[in-house]
Amino acid sequence: MTYKYYLYSWRTKIDRMTTTDKEDLKILYHGLQQLAEEDRAILVDKYLNTNGKPHSDKDISKRYGLTHHQYTSKRGGIEAELDNIVRPLFKKLDDKRFNEVIDKSRRNTESMDLEQQSIGGRYITRLLPAKK
Repeated sequence: MTYKYYLYSWRTKIDRMTTTDKEDLKILYHGLQQLAEEDRAILVDKYLNTNGKPHSDKDISKRYGLTHHQYTSKRGGIEAELDNIVRPLFKKLDDKRFNEVIDKSRRNTESMDLEQQSIGGRYITRLLPAKK
């Protein structure tokens, strides 16, 4: 997932989130805290102060007294700054999760017993039931 997914789902109730979503959201919150208050307010207006659907850039640009182009450029710059903050953190977390899956798979594989049989000059390997 990317930071943008979490911006769009910012309003999701925390009790409906998985543990993974909660970890990812912590990274987003960390990134948002690094932004200037004014910049955070722009993202709040776009993604959080909604009824489940982000406000249009055209409507928000009018509220800020900016042209559509000025507003989208400003918001794009803020989102790029947020991305620069959170991308390395998401990568680190994704690497950690990947390594956990690999380690678990390795442990499961190591606990398997394999048997090799020669039948008609060909070797057949089969998985034996796990010992308890």
